[in-house]
Order: sequence, then structure tokens, then C-alpha cells
Amino acid sequence: MLDDTFHPFPRLPTELREEIWRLCLPHRVSEMDYPYGWLIGGLEAYGKEFPCSLRSTSDSNGRPPLLTRVCVESRRVTYRSGNWVSVLETQSPEPPDDAWWEAANSIDGDYWQDPLRDSIHLHWTKEYEVEIWYPDVGHPLTSLAWESKRLSGSASFMLHYMTSFLMEREPYDRPVSHLLEDIPVFDFKQEDFVALRLLPQ
Repeated sequence: MLDDTFHPFPRLPTELREEIWRLCLPHRVSEMDYPYGWLIGGLEAYGKEFPCSLRSTSDSNGRPPLLTRVCVESRRVTYRSGNWVSVLETQSPEPPDDAWWEAANSIDGDYWQDPLRDSIHLHWTKEYEVEIWYPDVGHPLTSLAWESKRLSGSASFMLHYMTSFLMEREPYDRPVSHLLEDIPVFDFKQEDFVALRLLPQ
């Protein structure tokens, strides 16, 4: 059996070793809220067709990278790059009032973020507004835009946010941009368009 271990690694200069560890840091998606199975997969989300918990996946995504558990040096490099959100938030400017958005499915516990590498994602759609408590203050897309600027500048949200009829149209293999041309987006309010313009990407 071949041994592919790079034995001279400890003898490399410290700066080079740390740069190698930095190159190993993952680019991850940081979630703002938990996805709910019954809204994504329908009622079968409770049955055998949907055995995995989406909440547990979100919790797993919020844990520190594996590099924090390789060695002391990799842990030190990882903590220089990212940290728990509760620590990072103390270094951030105060968000505007409309960026203070929180729903019943918001991830409110401590979770790991790397401001230089992570992008932010919003699961919230119009169905959540009906099924889950919706706050009276703030706006989900404005909050998404604020978080994306605090991170790498990259953000994403569910296409279903724009209209509840989009996913019901056929054919499904046609480009989404073509589908959007002839679909009335009457559920998409003016404040949604204003919030979209705040997104860096």
C-alpha cells in the first residue's frame, strides 16, 4: 500500500504552511432560516419519501469547518478567517430598521461564518408567510442584502419567493428566464423590488 503522506510539510516555513491551510478553507452557504420539509416536499415530507431532516442539515452547515479539528495550526488559521456569528456581529455596524427581520424559522443560535468566503441564503417564500408567523417589522430581502454585504457579497434566495405559480407551469425544461417573461408577478410587492436592488450580486 502506497503512503501518499507529505512528510516534509512540518519543515516548510510557517507562512507557507498557513497559506496552504487557508487554501483548504471551504466556501460555504450560510443560511438565514430553516427550510421546512412540508413546504418544500409537500405532505410526504412526514413520510418515508422524505426521511432526512432539513433542520439538521442547516445545523450541520452552521458548524465550524473540519480544519478547526485537524491541528493547532489549522485551527488558528481558521479562527483568523471566520468565527461564531455572535462574535462577528459585535464587529459589524448596526443594520437599518428594515434589515431587522426575524421569523419563527430564523436561525437564532450561534453558527459559524467566514466573511471572506461564505455566501448567504434565504429559504423564506410566500408559503412561509402563510404557514409560519411573519414579523411586523423588517423585510426578508432587505435583511438578506444587509447580510450579503457583511459577508462575501454573494446572496441567494428561493426562486419561488417571486411567485407561487412559477413552479406549476410547464414545460419544466424551458429556461426560467423565458418562463418569467409571461408570468405576472403580482405577489412581488414594490418593497421586494427595492430590496432586490440592494443586493450586491
